[in-house]
Amino acid sequence: MLLYTMMTVPAKKRNFYLSYIKGFAILGIIIVHLIEWSNITITPNLFRFREIFYPSVFLFLATSGAVTYLAYSHYDDLWLASRRLVIRGAQLIGVYFLYSFIKFFIFNFSREPFYDQFIANGKFTIANIFTLQSFSAPLSIILTIGLCLIISPALIWIVKRVKQPQNTILCLIVLLAGYNYAFDHSTNWFTNFIFAKNNIMFPVALWGLVFLVGFYLALLGLEKIKGRGLLFFGIITIVCTWAFKTTNFALIPHHDYMYPLTLYFITFGFAHLYLLIYLFTGLEKIKSKTLNKILALIRFFGDNTFSLYIYQWLAIDLTMWLWFPKAGLIWVTVPAFILLYIVARRHHLQKYLAEQAQA
Repeated sequence: MLLYTMMTVPAKKRNFYLSYIKGFAILGIIIVHLIEWSNITITPNLFRFREIFYPSVFLFLATSGAVTYLAYSHYDDLWLASRRLVIRGAQLIGVYFLYSFIKFFIFNFSREPFYDQFIANGKFTIANIFTLQSFSAPLSIILTIGLCLIISPALIWIVKRVKQPQNTILCLIVLLAGYNYAFDHSTNWFTNFIFAKNNIMFPVALWGLVFLVGFYLALLGLEKIKGRGLLFFGIITIVCTWAFKTTNFALIPHHDYMYPLTLYFITFGFAHLYLLIYLFTGLEKIKSKTLNKILALIRFFGDNTFSLYIYQWLAIDLTMWLWFPKAGLIWVTVPAFILLYIVARRHHLQKYLAEQAQA
């Protein structure tokens, strides 16, 4: 039995670059949520500051695809890899509905005016939450990631069984991009679901493309091709930016291009990803104990993104519930929750500090 386990389950491969980017992503998501849910006045400078971190949601999806390749493509037992991916995806979907249902039954929603939009039109019911017509917790990104994980065994099968899998995956990317952006889609239950028409999901068809490209880049080597990756996505982004400037569009890709997701923001998002790889590559070369500790903490956050994502929403919800209308207190309670998380897992964090010192 032990021999079988050793043969089928590969040793975990550490990838500092992905951990850094995931850490940046979860911290960026938390910062955006703090700004948007604390009811503070969005000044022009604060708007620009917030926009720096908006691609964090994009990076969250992209790195999920990359991690899926790195964590599961080396399994000899495809059934085992597939089963674990499906279970992981189902767990994320289960967490979403469990959190949503518990909050629906116990929370005082008069203390979060955001949900008035669902209450006013009569959609705020358990049936509508179950069918994704409404929500009691804005966690729908983990639904999309969960669905991507459930269908990703097909990608692992391509990697293990198809010659030149990178070409096959690239064809899938082109086909999905074409389906998303080159055609008008008739209205039916399927297109409504994958494009999030009349539901609250991150559209699976659009954001699944980000997941797929992240998977593909990991297949090619991700940081090994960082020069070509930055050049490719950077040139497309610059061309699009120039085109937008000449047609009076916003010069900087802000979040309006993200909801719904545009091809422009996809190229910008991956250019952003490769810039971060270069940034953290440079930071690793600086000999500083303080910087090493910061980088270790970012990696620690990056390897615990889903836990931190749930905990920051828990902190926001509890703050709204207990201290409404003092929404600004989330600037205290959310960091306090994160600090408690660090303290609770301090022994685990020590491993990251030791690894960073040897990097």
